[in-house]
Amino acid sequence: MPNHCQNRIEITLPKEVAQLLVEHLKKTDTRAPLCSFFKPMPPYLLAVDGFKDGWYEWASREWDTKWGDYDGTVVSVVPAVSFPDGAPATGLSTVTYTFMSAWNPPIAVVSFIASLGYGVYFSYYEAGMGFGGRTPYPENGSRTQKTAVEVGGTIDLEEFVVEGSTVMKGCCPWSLEALEEWCEEEGFSHGF
Repeated sequence: MPNHCQNRIEITLPKEVAQLLVEHLKKTDTRAPLCSFFKPMPPYLLAVDGFKDGWYEWASREWDTKWGDYDGTVVSVVPAVSFPDGAPATGLSTVTYTFMSAWNPPIAVVSFIASLGYGVYFSYYEAGMGFGGRTPYPENGSRTQKTAVEVGGTIDLEEFVVEGSTVMKGCCPWSLEALEEWCEEEGFSHGF
């Protein structure tokens, strides 16, 4: 049984695509709705009652997590007004979705979504092992740029790990109070 990683994503995209995404996220019979919308698992790996041999390797490689996303909730769908630089965001909507993933966040999927040119803000927290982070995309997203470290060559990522009573972050240390405040802002249960 995995530790469950809490995730929150905001995606700014054309409102027609946003509508299709929300419909897909709300389907109760869809496995890994966010992951499968953007990076669907090949049909030859799917079975009526589960997955066929090779699914684990594929999901781990393509999604960065074995089960994709589950226990998700569409928090909001709102018209995007403008980007941080003031440029108008005509015809766009921002979809906010919270979900769980097994062991770690689906960074490969988030990177892929950003590579499509959609605005993305993503945050995650895994309380069992005490790690988390956020991935702002200021060039086309809805959040302000923060100091970040380059991870995997495709996304900027601020990460932290809780070690005892200290939070060690990729760029600078956070206090536990600051981490608790951030978890509350992101809607995560912090588990400490």
